[in-house]
Amino acid sequence: MDPVQVLRNFYLLASTLLVSFNVVPSLQQRFLKYGARATKVKDEHGKPIQEPESNSRLSKLMDLVASFGVPHSWFTHFYIASVASSVFWAIQVARKGLVFRFLAELHLDNSVNEPSMAIDQVVLVWTLMAIQGCRRLYECITLTKPTTSKMGAVAYLLGLVFYLAMGVVVWVEGIPSILANDISFQSLATMIQPSVKTAIGVPLFLLGTIAQNTCHTYLASLKKYSLPEEGLFRGIISPHYTSECVIYLGLAIAGAPPGQPLNKTIATVVFFEAINLGITAESTRAWYSEKFGAKSIEGNDFGCRIHAQETWMEGYAAQSRN
Repeated sequence: MDPVQVLRNFYLLASTLLVSFNVVPSLQQRFLKYGARATKVKDEHGKPIQEPESNSRLSKLMDLVASFGVPHSWFTHFYIASVASSVFWAIQVARKGLVFRFLAELHLDNSVNEPSMAIDQVVLVWTLMAIQGCRRLYECITLTKPTTSKMGAVAYLLGLVFYLAMGVVVWVEGIPSILANDISFQSLATMIQPSVKTAIGVPLFLLGTIAQNTCHTYLASLKKYSLPEEGLFRGIISPHYTSECVIYLGLAIAGAPPGQPLNKTIATVVFFEAINLGITAESTRAWYSEKFGAKSIEGNDFGCRIHAQETWMEGYAAQSRN
């Protein structure tokens, strides 16, 4: 089975499941809401809807799965996994190690005839993803404090898989170029070939990175469960989520093979992020409206939402002041 198709199908399937969970109230309440946003579903009069009890095996199984939680501070594990995955695959790709060769053979034996990323694109996109992982790990370490809040075990596992898989996503469409070239520190300088795609993708990545870091730093300075009202938050509900989407869009453009506007595999990641972050941004909007009043968020857009159900009202605002 082609690892390129496996990764694309994974992100598309995950996106479909998120949408499905979000439109079914019982699943939404069990798996997509926790912490500050774990409020009951309400009717048109604002009263909580009491869901009928179910003794079915499926309902009991879902309740059991939903009951498992992990400390919200474990969110840091996502970025440890991201950095570790980047380092592991850098070594595998540069040395054409055993695991890389296994995936490369699967790709060559099962792939359709698609253009390959250039070798300089592989190095560039890997570098940008490594920067993203290191920055987010640094933010988790420096901007958060211990908290007693929990996150769902399902969300936690999805987040780990997401970041571990990203270590492969950034180079998997460049397997033919990797096999045809040797990657070394001495050759890196000659590999960098400026192009229109890098001229668009890299600035987008940097713009999203700077905007997200600014938002995270601001959120960390807020009092617990207060309403963000400065900077990008004046016009967007969750600009840090929007920034996340911009970051991955930049990667998709910078890593696009010849003749393609986007790297298709990274594009499925962008799609997943837009769905995932959008669902959480919508929940955040509803929470703001309930706690601070609908007028407090009038004129704001939705923005986008993280990987694995990141709640910055719980993550940064709450953790930094608990």
